Amino acid sequence: MEISQLHDIVFDKFVNKPYGHLLDYSGPLPTKNDCDSCFPNVTGWWTPIENGAFFTGIYLYALLDSEESIEKYRDDILTLKDGLLHLQDVAKIDGFIARGVGNDGECHYPYSSDDQLGPFLVGIWKYRNSVLCSDAERADIDSRILRIVDTAERSSWCYRNELNDSFHGGCNDKWWRSVAQKMFMLRIAYEIAKDEDREKAYRRNLSEHPSDSYISRLRVLENGFSTYMIREPAHAYYWIFTSSSLMHYELYCMETDPDVKCRLKNGLVRNGEIAIEFTKDFEKRPENQSELAFDPDWTKLRAGWLPVDKQEHPIAFASNQSREWAVLVPARRYEHTFLANSLFSAWICMKCTDKAIADAAFKNLCDNIAFTDWDALHLCYTFAAESAYISHK
Repeated sequence: MEISQLHDIVFDKFVNKPYGHLLDYSGPLPTKNDCDSCFPNVTGWWTPIENGAFFTGIYLYALLDSEESIEKYRDDILTLKDGLLHLQDVAKIDGFIARGVGNDGECHYPYSSDDQLGPFLVGIWKYRNSVLCSDAERADIDSRILRIVDTAERSSWCYRNELNDSFHGGCNDKWWRSVAQKMFMLRIAYEIAKDEDREKAYRRNLSEHPSDSYISRLRVLENGFSTYMIREPAHAYYWIFTSSSLMHYELYCMETDPDVKCRLKNGLVRNGEIAIEFTKDFEKRPENQSELAFDPDWTKLRAGWLPVDKQEHPIAFASNQSREWAVLVPARRYEHTFLANSLFSAWICMKCTDKAIADAAFKNLCDNIAFTDWDALHLCYTFAAESAYISHK
């Protein structure tokens, strides 16, 4: 299948029109009542708008990563950019990025996370520095970014929800994914403001040890997501790691200190050395995959639902619904775990700065593209295949 055909599948099937953000899958959109009552849960997990900011941000980044795709898909890029900004505009509080919007174009779930905010920032930062961005847009985007960064800093780098002044997610812990996000936020704030205090904050945080860590943030980045830095090494994390990998790469590109730049590169290469081993996971496709069901009617999760004020731990409640969701969508397991792993790990390899690793991953990616029936996929990961392909240099 041609790469342009993958692009067409994404925009025909997985873009929430006219609001411009990616959907996890094609299915009924939540209503205002669903969002206001937090059904099926506070995060909107298992609905089509679970990862709108996440997937749109990194997809926008990829389409801007190639002069050819910028020229070919200018209008689509602008659609995604507008979609991302809309997810900030519908927020009721500063620093909040909605996961996606429901059927009225405004309603959204009250919990976001670092999984949404980080990709939002890396995507809009890529657009901000592109040839498509006007001076007026750049000034607006700069203001938006600084509001997000400053709000996060005032909240000790924890991210506020719109429900009960609670928090979900953040970037102040010792794990590589969080460290990459925090340092990226500090760095782009400095690049925008060119303020001496912001540069000092960036350098200070780079050399500091996060809480409960015996190494500095720079050393964390140099190690990359080596196995002892991953909380669950056997779990499929590559779809989550991609946005932090892009932020890590951007830090490398912006760095002016030769020693720091070299150490950032070391981390990127180490990530590639680990990720390359997962780029053939698509071959783990079950023989009966085409026979497995995918019922997109997430409203069937109503049976075990409780109002949020009756839930002891809202995130745990949402997570526990995964068992009911798995019964409705058994086809999801392969797509979300093995196929996604192979695509996002390939994308990480493309940005690891090691040409041999990138070329080997690209070969496996091309095999994957030829192997997979993209028209039959239920989840939106076609965008990851296109993105990884575009990112190969």
